[in-house]
Amino acid sequence: MTTYKDNRTRIWHNCIECGTGRSVVLKGGQPRNLRCGKCRGLKGSDSPNWRGGRHIDDKGYVNLRISQDDPVYHLIANPRGYILEHRLVMTRYLKRRLKSYEIVHHRNGVKDDNRLENLQLMTSVAAHLQMTWLEERIKELEGRVTVLEAENAAFRGELIGTQPALLTK
Repeated sequence: MTTYKDNRTRIWHNCIECGTGRSVVLKGGQPRNLRCGKCRGLKGSDSPNWRGGRHIDDKGYVNLRISQDDPVYHLIANPRGYILEHRLVMTRYLKRRLKSYEIVHHRNGVKDDNRLENLQLMTSVAAHLQMTWLEERIKELEGRVTVLEAENAAFRGELIGTQPALLTK
């Protein structure tokens, strides 16, 4: 028996239908479910673990579960039926499948902001890396300009207080 963060006690139990072993929550000293989700027929929205078919992966990108009836399902969905949302948005906008070398770039750098106006199609990894570097450099320089403007304002304030003749134009 093991207790996890949710303070529910779990045991390793095999499904009585297929024999698949999995961790099961104990309820009243007995396994809560004798059958695995597959054998209970609980998939997708029928599953108690369903979270709307939307999750954020470990890289920060939004993954969507799309229906097999969706026209792009067989073009770009992974074997579990999920697709990266930004690639789906661009595919639907272009009305074609994205090429394997095409990269969908987030202009503002926010990986879960998948509005069309925030997405840009890049035709190569090199172009994407260059764009990313340039955007980071622009942000860095904008920050430096802000610091210099503040220093300049402070310097002008010191000059005004001590030597007004130097500020005449």
